[in-house]
Amino acid sequence: MREKASPGERDSLREHLPTRDTTWRFFRFCVLTVISFSINLGLTALLHEVFAIDERVSFAIALVVVFVVNFLMQRYYVYRAAGGSARRQLVLYLLSSLGFRGSEYLAFLLVHSVLGVHYLISVVGVLGVSFMAKFFFYGTVVFRGESKQASSSGCDPKNRDEPGQPQ
Repeated sequence: MREKASPGERDSLREHLPTRDTTWRFFRFCVLTVISFSINLGLTALLHEVFAIDERVSFAIALVVVFVVNFLMQRYYVYRAAGGSARRQLVLYLLSSLGFRGSEYLAFLLVHSVLGVHYLISVVGVLGVSFMAKFFFYGTVVFRGESKQASSSGCDPKNRDEPGQPQ
C-alpha cells in the first residue's frame, strides 16, 4: 500500500496538470464547438427550408458565417486575445483553418483508404485529433498570450485565473 505523496511529489504532479486558466479555456473551446455546429446545421436548414436557397449555397453561406463567428468568439471569448493585432490573427486563423481542413482530409484518406479503417471511425478519429491540435495551435500561435487583461496589467497570461472563478 502506497503512503501519501510528499509535498515535493505533489508539486511535481501539479507541474504536469493543466492550469485553471487552460481548463476554463478548453471548456470555452468545447462550448464554442457546440455553438458552431448548431449554427452551421441550423442556418443551412433555415436558408434551404424557409428561404428555398439551394442546399449547396445554404451550406456555403453557413460555413462563411461560422468561420466569422468562430474567429470572433475565439478572439474574444475562448482565448481573450483582444490585445493582439486583429489583422495578424485573422490572417493566421484563415491560413491555419485552410491548413487544418486540408490535413483533416489527407489524414482521413490515410486512415480510411490506406489503413482500411471504417469511414465513420476514421472521421471521428481524425476530427478528434484535429480538435485537440486546433485548441493548442490557436492558443499558442494564432491568439498567443495577447489577452487584453494580460497586456493592460502586465501579468503573465500563463499564471492568470479566470475572473470570478474560485481560487
